[in-house]
Amino acid sequence: MATNPIARPMTALVEQSVAAAAHLRGKEAGHYKAAVALAKLLAGQIDDAAVGGDPDQWNKINMRVVPNFLRVLYALGLTPEGYAKITNPQALGSRGGRPPKDGPDEPAAEASAPKTEAEAGDALDAIVANVVRMKDRR
Repeated sequence: MATNPIARPMTALVEQSVAAAAHLRGKEAGHYKAAVALAKLLAGQIDDAAVGGDPDQWNKINMRVVPNFLRVLYALGLTPEGYAKITNPQALGSRGGRPPKDGPDEPAAEASAPKTEAEAGDALDAIVANVVRMKDRR
């Protein structure tokens, strides 16, 4: 049974997107059932907050639910980047879980490390570097 797109627009859109996604059908569909259910659950929470009209609840939804909702959509391949990653893992520079190798096309990790505290931009790194430098002065 389809969800009413007027009463629950986000849930209806998730259902339509899942139905239209070829990679979420067929024999591989079973692998995505939990993520699809989570996407529908989060979409329902967004719909409920939109109808409720409580600004505090809407802020909580925006801060907590929406980022997780976007992650689920990405994992399902229902965003352009997520779809590209599922259909062509190399398109976004994915290494399939392998660590990067140092080579001519990839600079070594040490080459990209900041040289001074100012370049680091992190106050804690600057303090640690200063303590290490001062250690030999005592």
